[in-house]
Amino acid sequence: MLWRDVLGSGLYIWSYQYIRFNYHGHLDLNPGPFETLMAGGMAGVLSWMPVVPLDTIKSRIQADDAKNPFYRGMIHCGTQLLKEGGYINFYKGFQMIALRSFIVNATMFYAYECMLDCWNYIRIKPR
Repeated sequence: MLWRDVLGSGLYIWSYQYIRFNYHGHLDLNPGPFETLMAGGMAGVLSWMPVVPLDTIKSRIQADDAKNPFYRGMIHCGTQLLKEGGYINFYKGFQMIALRSFIVNATMFYAYECMLDCWNYIRIKPR
């Protein structure tokens, strides 16, 4: 899970910031709601792309029989998945993950930016 979460989170934050401020191909320091929604959605999808194979391996190992395990570790599980169905085996269900991730992260980042705007509006300025 460490490999999965560090990789995914790093890509998540970086891609959100990059896409949000460069959506139209040039630096825009005042992105609007559309850019925020698109950047949040795309960041969610991009962060899952390299993580899904690791998550698939993790899930297979977790579902394995604890008393008589089939998999001897991550590498063994990965090679077995590759033998069973090729690289596509690592990405089964990715379409639904991507759809859910786009909607959830677009909404979440938009709400986050709205809350920051509200906080900056109501915050008492020092004299």
